[in-house]
Amino acid sequence: MNNKVIIIGGSQANTLGVIRAFGENNISSYVFLIGEIDDYILTSKYIHQYWLCDDETSAVAICLELFSKEGAKPIIIPTSDKAASYLDGRFRELSQFFILHNINHQDNLINYYMDKFHQYQLFCECNIPCLKTQLIQPQAAVSDMDIPVPCILKPHISAKGDKMDIEICKTTDELTDCLSSLSKKKYTEILLQEYLEYDTEYDVAGFVFDHQVCLSGMIKKMRIWPKDKGSTTFGEVCPINKTISEMIETVLLHLQFEGIFDIEIFEKNGSFFINEINFRNSAVSYAYADSHPAYFWYRSASEGRFLCAPEIKKSYLFMNEQVEIHQILDKNISLFQYLKNRKQCQLLIVKNKQDPAPSKAMTKNRIKRLTRRV
Repeated sequence: MNNKVIIIGGSQANTLGVIRAFGENNISSYVFLIGEIDDYILTSKYIHQYWLCDDETSAVAICLELFSKEGAKPIIIPTSDKAASYLDGRFRELSQFFILHNINHQDNLINYYMDKFHQYQLFCECNIPCLKTQLIQPQAAVSDMDIPVPCILKPHISAKGDKMDIEICKTTDELTDCLSSLSKKKYTEILLQEYLEYDTEYDVAGFVFDHQVCLSGMIKKMRIWPKDKGSTTFGEVCPINKTISEMIETVLLHLQFEGIFDIEIFEKNGSFFINEINFRNSAVSYAYADSHPAYFWYRSASEGRFLCAPEIKKSYLFMNEQVEIHQILDKNISLFQYLKNRKQCQLLIVKNKQDPAPSKAMTKNRIKRLTRRV
């Protein structure tokens, strides 16, 4: 495998996880970090070379300058919605020189389905159970809405919105206030979604190559932060459920998607509902350990044949231990509970014996920020 690995995204745990997934398989990455930089990622021993860029445009310009004449096409892996969106907008041009995620080898189809209302229409078209959804303007009258409270408001395109703007509205007054707030934030359209008080939420990461879907396992979310709209801080990696597997395969093969994906699934009374698809690597996919989808997507793409990751047969716990600290600060759990659960984990997202520097650098950075506040 002579294909170079290029990673484009933010200075986040997602990016670090991909860097490590390749490094642990003896592949050093070329890394482009976009926007505000937390330099703890740059201390990873698995980075061959890195660039700090203001935006995706400048990152891709450097990629074309330095890597467009390789004998084997480099494989670009986006670790943010904005990076995935930008690359998809230039797919036909860039695919002459690189291997990229795509839908049916066309420009902007990933961008089209990044719109969560288009995803809802897709799920309905494939007869996949999902939550009733409506696309509205923030200025719309509540009386004109088809979905009653309680309900959820969220940006309909992740790359153009903020996850922190997701709101659960339990009363009509709350819905009115939230719509007003989103209007002031310059949202012109917003997604209104049926609220489901689910029993369990799952995160499923995998990849598609040559019309074949790799689903080695799934993650049961046990704690997320911020509550109701954040990322998984403590969870369990489990064997894949057959019903969930069939749902995901139906949607992705219908789309003719190729690349790495991350899908959220709700379970209520034994029934499963698909929530949304992210057409990129997820922050917690590093928890898949020896079955990391980014690495096996790379192997499949570079060798030109489908190589599925090993199936996860036995469940184990993991923790994003740095973010999990916020659960203590918010009094969602006690320090004792944190330490107990951390000890039970087979894998931590940040601390790593083989690559210890990022964890140490992140801790130092946190202490510096706290010291400044005092």
